[in-house]
Amino acid sequence: MAGLKRRTSLGETGKQESIETLAKRLKEEEDLLVDGVYLDEESTTQITRLFKIIDTNSDGCVDISDFTLNGVLTGPLVEKWREVRDKFDYDGDGQVTMEEFRQGFKKMVLKLGCQMTALPQDSSIEGYIRALERHVNVQIQELCKSAYLWYER
Repeated sequence: MAGLKRRTSLGETGKQESIETLAKRLKEEEDLLVDGVYLDEESTTQITRLFKIIDTNSDGCVDISDFTLNGVLTGPLVEKWREVRDKFDYDGDGQVTMEEFRQGFKKMVLKLGCQMTALPQDSSIEGYIRALERHVNVQIQELCKSAYLWYER
């Protein structure tokens, strides 16, 4: 795969990028977008509340120990842990920090919000970003409220 080349929009100037380089650049741009989206106070509060519900041993991170029942790891709990780990453990250390959890929610909602491609009425990039931030915050609050019910069962 390393030998494959793909012409990008920069191709007119003769520059080519490998698929790996292009993927890395896209990831960096996605990270910039995620970092640039502001979470309002309500969204931050909701994410923190959900994190504390999942962090059953209150050690400040979510890991497999938060998914045991009387010290026993059962099938359904293993599946819950895998789902959380796969969505939020970005550094792969087996623990989800509050920052990873917050970033994960933003990424998840931004991916869901990709259908929101039309610019708002004022058609400025600033207007689009404000609309995107409103969309992200509303979706995060709704997701957190649904998740409370699921985790508090």
